[in-house]
Amino acid sequence: MSAPLSSPEPADADNRSEPVEADELPDSEDTDSATEALDAEDVAAGRRPYWRAWVYGIVVMVVLFCGAAREPWARGLALLLMGGAMVMAPPRMKLRPLPSMILVILALVPGAGLLPSSWFGGMEPWRQTLGQEWGIDMPSTLSPEWKLTLEAWLVTVVGVAWFWCCLAQNFSDGGRRLLLRLLCLGVLPLAVLSLLDKAGWVDAFWWPRGHADATTQDATGFGPFANQNHSSSLFAWMSVLCAAAMVDAFKQKSRSWMIFGAGVLLLLGCILVNTSRAGLLLFFTGMTLWLATTAMRRGVMRKLVVTMAIIAAVVSIAVASGGRLGERLTDKSISTSLSSDLRLWLAGHVLRATADAPWSGRGLGVFDHVFPQVCDGFYPDARTMHPESDLLWALFEGGLMLVLPCLILVGWLFQTSGPWMSSRRRKRSQDSRAGRRVRRAFGIAAGLALMHGIFDVPLHNFGYFMVFALVTAQAVRGRYLTARIQPALSLAFRGAGVAVAAWGALWMAFAFGQTEVSTASGATLLHDRAVAQAAQGQRAEAMRLINRAIELTPLQYRWYFLRAQLHLVMRHGSAVALEDFGRVRALEPRYGPVCFEEGRYWLFFDPPMALIPWKEGMRRYPREFSNAMPRFQEIVLEAKAFPEISQQLWRVADRPSLQLVFLAHVNEPRDFWLKCQREFLAQHPALVGLNEPQKRFFFRRWQQTGDLKEMVAYLQDHPTLQPYGWQALAKDLAASGKFEEAFKLAARYLPAPARSATLTSADIPRLERAHVLNPIDPLPGVELYYAQRSAGDLKSARKTLERVMGLPGSPVFLPREMASVLAESGDMRGAWELMQGLFDNETVEVGVLDDAPPDAMSTEGFAPPTAPPARDADSAMRDAY
Repeated sequence: MSAPLSSPEPADADNRSEPVEADELPDSEDTDSATEALDAEDVAAGRRPYWRAWVYGIVVMVVLFCGAAREPWARGLALLLMGGAMVMAPPRMKLRPLPSMILVILALVPGAGLLPSSWFGGMEPWRQTLGQEWGIDMPSTLSPEWKLTLEAWLVTVVGVAWFWCCLAQNFSDGGRRLLLRLLCLGVLPLAVLSLLDKAGWVDAFWWPRGHADATTQDATGFGPFANQNHSSSLFAWMSVLCAAAMVDAFKQKSRSWMIFGAGVLLLLGCILVNTSRAGLLLFFTGMTLWLATTAMRRGVMRKLVVTMAIIAAVVSIAVASGGRLGERLTDKSISTSLSSDLRLWLAGHVLRATADAPWSGRGLGVFDHVFPQVCDGFYPDARTMHPESDLLWALFEGGLMLVLPCLILVGWLFQTSGPWMSSRRRKRSQDSRAGRRVRRAFGIAAGLALMHGIFDVPLHNFGYFMVFALVTAQAVRGRYLTARIQPALSLAFRGAGVAVAAWGALWMAFAFGQTEVSTASGATLLHDRAVAQAAQGQRAEAMRLINRAIELTPLQYRWYFLRAQLHLVMRHGSAVALEDFGRVRALEPRYGPVCFEEGRYWLFFDPPMALIPWKEGMRRYPREFSNAMPRFQEIVLEAKAFPEISQQLWRVADRPSLQLVFLAHVNEPRDFWLKCQREFLAQHPALVGLNEPQKRFFFRRWQQTGDLKEMVAYLQDHPTLQPYGWQALAKDLAASGKFEEAFKLAARYLPAPARSATLTSADIPRLERAHVLNPIDPLPGVELYYAQRSAGDLKSARKTLERVMGLPGSPVFLPREMASVLAESGDMRGAWELMQGLFDNETVEVGVLDDAPPDAMSTEGFAPPTAPPARDADSAMRDAY
């Protein structure tokens, strides 16, 4: 049987066998003989050469084009295609013992979440609280969501089987070259479609753009992923493959090298349009590694590659400096960016939370539900759906039993995809330079994906992982996979493929409403259907669907929130709805906005009940958290339409800033405002503990709404507070006819405006002529005024100043100057009236009333304090009555 012919290759030095390191010595048999024999068998059987590469390459590209398996129907399609590929092209080579053992461990270890929790130290207290006090179903397994963990385990097994199949294909150099070109030619239309969708010229409506509980990708997105950073990551390491394909095509005397070269620039353009700092970093890292590991010798093509890289760098920097990406790169330092994104804060709390279960973790798929219960820090404005790191995510859910085998597998892949460094000890090998260059490109692309997984979660995306697994498998040298697989094991993989395809078909049937049989993640789709049914008035059907969702994932707070809303709409009573809303607050003990949303919904049915979640919501914002004030301001404004609860919000204000917000917006009835104002003074004697903006605002509100005589008496009893309320004292003096004392008091505390000239003698006739020649220009008149006043001619200075003040665009400090002139002229009443108009126009913004002192408002080195303890069910029920 003759060996099949691969694609034509010129007999140049690039395709000859190459000297390699001593540690690269081939096995006793030819490294490509096994794969070439299998390829020959395929040709003899009438199959297309490298048909397996076609199958796997087309499958992953279809999955990407369909939204990377994010939506339920796309996930079902991905499983269906994956299973079909496993049936058509099962593994054909046998893995060595080490990778086989690691993959088997990775497939079995996640099942530990289904073991009894008593084997791992018993059930955690928060689980007992949710089960006993709130009636939430708590299983006895290690995972608090055993159905979700079971599904995640099955998905992990499918992912391991897919990676095994990709790795055990062991494509020859021709197969790798075909797969390289197929992936590159597939990603280019994907990039074009991403740009057209971004520009609004084409609507890729089937691509995901975030779910209802998404935090950062609600209305934005780029490419086939819901997280636009994942698209940039894919385009970054695909650009390395395009560069390798360009060089390889040039060596093959194919004009397609121009297409792949343009593809590198196209993918870079997508990264820049996406304004992704991570994508730009991955792009330059990947291109640098690829150029560094490619033997840069003499040759036109190598020079062209370096030139293209330099041009791309210059163009990218120029474009980035003038666009949104430039703003993101220059607006703040990396440390500030990390702090603002809370990545370091989140990583620290995730690591502390894993200390309670370092080896076993808490079960796959439960981070979103468990982390709010075990996190000892607070950030009430946002929910944490994942830890912004694939590594931390795996550590939290699977523990070291899952992470350590993954690290060993990465080490094995690094060793078997080399050599990455040169050596002086050389020996002839049948590994061609062209084949090594392609393998290195695949290895660098896989390394970029792994590097991105440290700072983000791309590998938790099913479609991204499918491409990653296929690319990673091509970096392994063929010498490590030389034995054929046993027929029984191949048949087992075909059977697994049938099961995977059947699961995918079931998912698609569920996604299109043909069945309600689903795994735990289908609860999200049931919730969405319940919302749609409720909007159509089918509330009973909506209740049935949401109850089914709760059965699948009982720790998802959104399900109880919708069921509580349905209870109120269906008039089941406030007590039943309050119980479900209480479960929402118990499942999310740190998230503040959910409490405010609950309160807003209560306003439509039972307004007094809104005080319960609002009080809990404000409790979740400690004094050090400045965003508490705008949150409280929102609910005060919303409650003004309900007088029966508006006044009760005064009891919710548990700190000076919130009390001042209440006094700023609630003016009626006046007797109630005065009562609150007196309570404020009683709680804060001499206003101790308030910062200067708070004191100034309080006295301004007192002067506008309260009793002026009481304010004057209070300031006379507390002289240290007079700098904050001197306006009332000055008005009281003026009301008694003491205009001179009132003016001097106002002049002492009212800031003096900056002058445009100094009081020095000048040539008054010259300035008079300049003022006459420029009657509408205030500047000559101001200079003439200063000269006349310096000369002691107050009468002329006053007349000049009156004329200048009537001109358009006159300086704002002239009224203050007029007041000084009137005072020196003896007209103290006129001077006081001008001064009164100046300080009456002053405004004090509510936004400066934060409780933290001014020197503590810097965000540098910010360390959030410990969160307040979560309430139990009895406390919430007591608040209800």
